[in-house]
Amino acid sequence: EDRPRLQIETYNPMTAVEFADVPNPLFKVRWADVFYNSGCTDLIFDYVDADEDACPGMYIPEFASAVDPNFMDRAEKIADNLARDAFLSKYLRANSNVLDESGMHSVREMDFDKETISRAALGWPPYLVSVDTPFVGPPGYTIAPDAYGPLSITVNQGMISRGPQCFYLAVGTNDPDFFLCNPDQDPCLYVCLIGGCLIDTTTLHFGSGKGCVNEQLVTNTGRLGNGDWGDGPAGHNGFLIDGDGASYYQGAYVYAISTQQIAVHTQDWTSGGGEADAFVSMQPDPNWCDNECKPYLMTDEPCGEITRDDGETYETILVNKVCKSFLDSVQNFDLGGGWDWENFGAPFDNALTMGLYCNGAVYAACDVPELANVTVEVLQFYERNGNAVEGWYLGEMYDCDNGGDDIGIDRSVSLAWTYNTPAMDQAIGHVKIPFGCVCVCQSHADFEPLINIWGTCGISGSQGFWNWIQFWDMCYTYMTSGPGLFYDGDMHAGDEEAFITFAAHDFLPHDTYEVAIAHFILHGMADASVSTEMAPLAVLANQWAGWGRGDVNNDGAINLADIVYLAATVNGGPGAVPFKHLSDVNNDGAIDYTDVLYLKAFYFECGPCPIGAWICDP
Repeated sequence: EDRPRLQIETYNPMTAVEFADVPNPLFKVRWADVFYNSGCTDLIFDYVDADEDACPGMYIPEFASAVDPNFMDRAEKIADNLARDAFLSKYLRANSNVLDESGMHSVREMDFDKETISRAALGWPPYLVSVDTPFVGPPGYTIAPDAYGPLSITVNQGMISRGPQCFYLAVGTNDPDFFLCNPDQDPCLYVCLIGGCLIDTTTLHFGSGKGCVNEQLVTNTGRLGNGDWGDGPAGHNGFLIDGDGASYYQGAYVYAISTQQIAVHTQDWTSGGGEADAFVSMQPDPNWCDNECKPYLMTDEPCGEITRDDGETYETILVNKVCKSFLDSVQNFDLGGGWDWENFGAPFDNALTMGLYCNGAVYAACDVPELANVTVEVLQFYERNGNAVEGWYLGEMYDCDNGGDDIGIDRSVSLAWTYNTPAMDQAIGHVKIPFGCVCVCQSHADFEPLINIWGTCGISGSQGFWNWIQFWDMCYTYMTSGPGLFYDGDMHAGDEEAFITFAAHDFLPHDTYEVAIAHFILHGMADASVSTEMAPLAVLANQWAGWGRGDVNNDGAINLADIVYLAATVNGGPGAVPFKHLSDVNNDGAIDYTDVLYLKAFYFECGPCPIGAWICDP
């Protein structure tokens, strides 16, 4: 006998509801092709209901009972690959494989838990105005055989707050036995509206040669890597450098002002990997370049001038750059009985929000061999609520799977790294920028030394460390230990993690603080347990970013020889090595005799340090 048959294409539809200056009280949200009629007669909807909690009689498969943020990561990655074709066509061969598979599980791999969820209903969500499609009769909404139908709703845009707002949507149809085990149960969807933006990625290309084959996936949060992004034939976890896409397995920026107020956006290492196992207390926002949620890619941007003939001539460095914006929206993990970081589904709590907004720009060079393995991310933090935020710390947590890892630090060049053992020929490095100036007269009133990277420590995950209460409390302890902490944690072959503290700052109301972090991976080194080969790259990254000026002859020190060299430059001699802007020591945009006088005053008269400034600002 001919009959209709309901097929639900997605049990967890999710979308962003962006904020508006004048919120629309009747804001339309639509998902295409959510329902499908695989039967032979019309499918008619006779029941639709929404509830903030699961209703008795609803059936929710286990995989659909919570939104998996990594599904969106994978889906957005495909969209990212498709959108960048215009850029790739300039560098990659026509037959290059640039599309990644989604990595989603097939239906037969999903675990359908037939348990009925029966909890007390909380009622129709206050922000939900109506369910428009499918509507109920008479006549009921109808889907013809072999046809699809959308889900469309109307919401009050002004009532959608920062972060996820989720509800359950039950539907009833004339499909006589959607659930063979219990025809009385109604299928249910878990619908999520994300106030602001969903996490999204944009691919930044860099490296030697016209191919620019190295990559970084830049997110619109503080997330730097995610092991789940490695799905697909060309997949990697966040960084792809010299063909290595697995060593930096997972990582994210972390900042905190107490053990309770820690902001991070990362999938963690516990079971499941879904929304329930994620910390998302940094929330995406429309980026500061084109005001869209997706991080914005700019290509072939000029960013400094480099010499390869000792300052006789220079060539312009062209970079690819991605800008993004995000803010902290701290999750409340206190259930009333004390702080508990294992409460993964914690709601957002404005009372715990630090109130920091971040505009970021990640840039990297194409076809510049000296800078082939490094990206630089400039982060500008702004206190947006007019409140002082004292005791703020910035760090990074990351999972380093580069083979029996250990860690190292060289604070003289603001550098921390992990390296593989026993080979010691490969390392993942992090540089806090700016660093540098050491005044010859440190008692001078104008002397404000730049603070280099604070410290690093190793964490041995293979020893069953993962208790999140311990983890975040220990991270805060590491952060507040002050400059100079170095603890290797007795790391050994296995699953290793690391934590780096970059800097600290006390925010005044509406204060702004800028810092940059360079990331690199080096291979084939003589000994990665020492910084002999990494230190020059750290110095180079600092200079390229716009700092470390005054060492115009590039001998690693600022002294009389640099004053003589700079005077010769002003009189027509060779310029600074390796970057032209290193001669502009007073940062007035010109290289002239005032720079010579400035450098002379610094060296002989205890004058202020050479003035740095970001070179790659838009």
